[in-house]
Amino acid sequence: MKRISSMLLSALLILSLAACGADTPDTPDTTAADTAAPETTAPADTTAAPETTKAPETTKAPETTKAPETTKAPEPEAAVTKTLTFGVGVSSVDESAKLGYKWNMSTSTLTLCGLDMKVENGVAIRLEGDATLEIADGTVNTIVTEGVVMDDLGCYGILCTGDLTVTGKGTLNITAGNYSDLLTDTGVTAYGIAAKDKTITLEQGTLNILCGTKGGNDAELRNIQGLRAANVLIDGGKLTIETGNCYTTTKGAFLDGIYATASYVQEGGDVTITIGDCEVIGASVFIENLAVCSDGAFTVKGGSFTASCGPNTANGKAVGAKTIDFGKAKITAGADAKGTDASYTDQKYVKAVY
Repeated sequence: MKRISSMLLSALLILSLAACGADTPDTPDTTAADTAAPETTAPADTTAAPETTKAPETTKAPETTKAPETTKAPEPEAAVTKTLTFGVGVSSVDESAKLGYKWNMSTSTLTLCGLDMKVENGVAIRLEGDATLEIADGTVNTIVTEGVVMDDLGCYGILCTGDLTVTGKGTLNITAGNYSDLLTDTGVTAYGIAAKDKTITLEQGTLNILCGTKGGNDAELRNIQGLRAANVLIDGGKLTIETGNCYTTTKGAFLDGIYATASYVQEGGDVTITIGDCEVIGASVFIENLAVCSDGAFTVKGGSFTASCGPNTANGKAVGAKTIDFGKAKITAGADAKGTDASYTDQKYVKAVY
């Protein structure tokens, strides 16, 4: 009986275990090897992203139309506006750093080293006695003088009462008279550099002189001369003179690039002179219109000399002197009313006897 009971219990236990297995499914093994999620591999054919379309080049902006040039701003005022006077007894002064000049009393030497000067009435620089004008190497200097000073009868760039020697390798620009296109009366005379009854010697440097009134003037401006001295000696350097026009109604007129009351002698250097028209309107009076007027000799031994007269001027001549020796100089002696050039041998253009 005990044996039968044991067998029944065993059978019931087996049936119980079987019933449990039917109701609870086996839990799958979740080890990494068996349960790895499938790789989400991107499709091999995935279409490549289209290249971004190259932005069209922006149309080149049209060049902006160049703005019309603005009206030229007025030139700055010159640093020196009053007459400078030097000579015997005038103490040495050094204004080279500030104003562009210095004076050495012991050697009577005025050195220009960047001078910018404009004088409204009469004389810009006055030198008393013999003096040397040194134009410092590599500098550009400017002297402008216009207006009327009756005791000196007009406009002078430089007035020297003794002999004047110009040296140095810089540049000096002188304007004597109101050199513009206006018909303006600027005084009785207009001289670039004057050493009356004395000697002017150019040894070195570049000297540019504008003298008179470019557009012409009425009656009063009767003496226009770039250089005025008894003797003019050119040993070297470069000299350029240009005069304006002179139209006079009642008085005689003198329009000379250089006026030497004794002689003109050139040993070297380069001289170029252009003179404007000199004309009488309504009266028959004396007119002198010469690139160089010498009351004595005119001699060129070396260097280059070029003289041109204004067009349509019956009175224009290259040189007037008692004796003329051109040597090997180059001469352009102006033009007649038709505009044809003439050589210096044509007495219409060169006055052999003054």
